[in-house]
Amino acid sequence: MLDYRRLQGTLVTLAVLSIVLCLCSRLVSGPIGFAPRTFLGSDWLLYTSVCYDKAGTQVSGALRRPLPAGTRLGVLIGPSTLECDVDPTALCADSPAPLRWLSVPGRGGAIADLERMADLWLRTSLPSDVLVLTINPGSLAETDRYARDPQEDDLFVKPKKLIAHLVARQWGVASGDFKRLFLTGPNWIFPYRFRVNDRIKYETLMARIALCDFVGSGVYAAFPPTKNPWVVERPAYAQIPHIAEVAYATHLANFRRRGWFDAESYYLDSESTQILIRLIKKVYARKTSVVIVVLPESSRIHKMIPREAETMMRATLEQAFGREAPPVLDLRKSMDDDLFFDTIHLDAEGQRKFTSLLSRELAPHLPAKNRSSP
Repeated sequence: MLDYRRLQGTLVTLAVLSIVLCLCSRLVSGPIGFAPRTFLGSDWLLYTSVCYDKAGTQVSGALRRPLPAGTRLGVLIGPSTLECDVDPTALCADSPAPLRWLSVPGRGGAIADLERMADLWLRTSLPSDVLVLTINPGSLAETDRYARDPQEDDLFVKPKKLIAHLVARQWGVASGDFKRLFLTGPNWIFPYRFRVNDRIKYETLMARIALCDFVGSGVYAAFPPTKNPWVVERPAYAQIPHIAEVAYATHLANFRRRGWFDAESYYLDSESTQILIRLIKKVYARKTSVVIVVLPESSRIHKMIPREAETMMRATLEQAFGREAPPVLDLRKSMDDDLFFDTIHLDAEGQRKFTSLLSRELAPHLPAKNRSSP
């Protein structure tokens, strides 16, 4: 028979150790502003599942709020630049026919993730008139896997960089380096932990949706509906001042690592182009028109992304759809550099100006026939 008294010493030791670790965490959290134990886990980098949850609440809210008779529905799907660049409540506000936009922004911009987010809308019975697919040119880079790439964001601290940033008094960047100290150990032991956790949560979410479909309750039952699905608030990270040059360089390095600046990343039969074709075919099957909008980018990014990014995309659409290819609105150079708070995201003033511009550019491509009304 097990004598629990023999475990007393071990339990006391573990309890004391737990208390010490909690106290250390509290002491460290005060001056540096974050809890180190957060970074020991793998929940803080769940780009995909967080985006799907957010997208699902938007779609669920639209299903719960039927449109007034005669009002058309448009769907906006894109990366994080969508929620920073476009105000859905002001888009095409002057259209002769009433029009509301369901905006479903994601993170990262990889076309594969945008397809899966579009599937949340495609699973529903929402009779949309038009899908506006907003992308960055680098979205079609074959090497762009963002959170799905086993090497991406498996961060290891580089002491020389931390010291250099401290000496240069670049406190914001040094803070990021310091956070990565707590990632080094767990990532060295299990470098795929972020992807594994994210994939498990994504598959669990998809299983929940499939179960709701099976029992007939629909997608809206899988997500708590947002109160106002037609409004997308600017995210917290978009409230910051314009980033410094050192942070700008970090963004460029991230895009370079993701293959955005390599001409070899763009070719006709890549997985990314096949996903784009498949997504458009799914939308066409619903008798819904498609417009592709290439979002604004700063002049430095525009110069670095190869011409192949655009020519390959247009060639892909022409080859797959011929005369039925969706129109492409190339608005990459439409905004001045001082309207970006970082490399590709517009500030609040930039959002207002770009939404007005996009309204005018979209107007000729909106379907005249109303499919959304009963």
